[in-house]
Amino acid sequence: MDLKTKAKEFILKYGINSSNVLSLTFLAKIAVSEHFKVYRPQDSSDKVIAALGLEEYFLSHPAFSYSGDKIHYIIVHASISDGTAAAMVLHELAHIFLGHFKKSEIPAASDEAEADMFVSCVLQEVYGQKRKVNPLSVIIAFIGVLAFSMSLHIADSYQSLAEPANSYSVAAQEGVPDIVYISRTGTKYHKADCYHIRNADVVEISVEEAQAAGYEPCKDCF
Repeated sequence: MDLKTKAKEFILKYGINSSNVLSLTFLAKIAVSEHFKVYRPQDSSDKVIAALGLEEYFLSHPAFSYSGDKIHYIIVHASISDGTAAAMVLHELAHIFLGHFKKSEIPAASDEAEADMFVSCVLQEVYGQKRKVNPLSVIIAFIGVLAFSMSLHIADSYQSLAEPANSYSVAAQEGVPDIVYISRTGTKYHKADCYHIRNADVVEISVEEAQAAGYEPCKDCF
C-alpha cells in the first residue's frame, strides 16, 4: 500500500491542514462522517462502558475503537488532554481509513505500524507545506503519543429492538423520564416498563448519557 498516496487522499477528502490536523473537534467530525463517535468517559465505572462490557479494556487502554453492528466509538479517557486525545483519535482514524477493522477484529502489530506510518505521512504532508514548521519534530512528538495509544476493535452483533427513531432530542419532550435503561445487546434506550428489556440485563443511565453515547430512543416505549 502506498501510504503517501493514501495520506494525500485522506487530506483531500476531509480538507485537512495545519490548523485542524490536531484539532479534537475537527477530528471528531471526521469520525462522525466515518460513522464513529468520539466518546470520553471519566473512568471504568461509566455506565456506557459498563453496559458494553468494556471495563477491563478501558483500564488498560487509554484510547481504543469499539465497533458494534450499529454503534461505533473511538473511546478516549476524559483525563487525557485534548491535544493528546486528538493525536490518539487521528491514530484511530488511520485504522478506520486504511480498512484495518474490515479484515481483523483487533489490528495486528503490522496494522499498528502501518497506522503510525500513515499518520507520519499525513503530518509530513500537512506541516511540510509551512516553511516555519519542522515536520520532523512534530512527527517525533506524535509518535511518542502513539506509543501510548493502542487500538481495539470489537465485532459485536447487535439485534435491533425497534425501528430507527427520529434524530431529535427526546430529552426535550415533556414527560420523558430522567432515567432510562440500556442493555448489552441493544442500540436503544428504554423506559423501565418497556417489554423489550423485560428480564434483560440492563444498566440504569440518564437520558443525557444515553444520547451522548449514541443510543436512540426505543420507538415502542417513547
